[in-house]
Amino acid sequence: TRHYYLPTHLAHAFEAYAWLVDRNALGAPPFGVVHFADGHGLAYYTALAKHQDSELLDLRRTRLVGATEQPHLWLAAPKGGGGRGLESVDDLEINFVERSAASMVDDVLVSSQAVLTWMEEREWKLPAGGGCMGAGATHLLPRLLPARRTPPSPASRNVDEDSSASTDSR
Repeated sequence: TRHYYLPTHLAHAFEAYAWLVDRNALGAPPFGVVHFADGHGLAYYTALAKHQDSELLDLRRTRLVGATEQPHLWLAAPKGGGGRGLESVDDLEINFVERSAASMVDDVLVSSQAVLTWMEEREWKLPAGGGCMGAGATHLLPRLLPARRTPPSPASRNVDEDSSASTDSR
């Protein structure tokens, strides 16, 4: 697809949409769920097509799920994200696309309570409702790894250094 001037984040969002349209045109069955990883609005054009009931892309029975790890303005903020603040109109455009995508997908996955609080303070419109695969919802992702890893003590390892050699019998 040819892009005259399209910031990278919008080009990626359009390419994701175009790929789904091409797949649909080839007669492939629709996906049950399409998950968009954190991509600063990666779901934008696909979610927009779903809301406009696009004839090019049948998404009536497809759930769109968008993940939000760190929104662009969160990263650009001098305090929270360590950024330099707003530097161009692209920053505002990314913010618009991210917020719009989050409001149009069926479910949003948020990486932390801090990010969710930040989004709520800025009045992001997030899906609310019946939970996973229900009427749409915002889900806080569980923290799967410990916040701080303490290395095990040598005594707790119970590893005999001599037994760690390979015993390949080939």
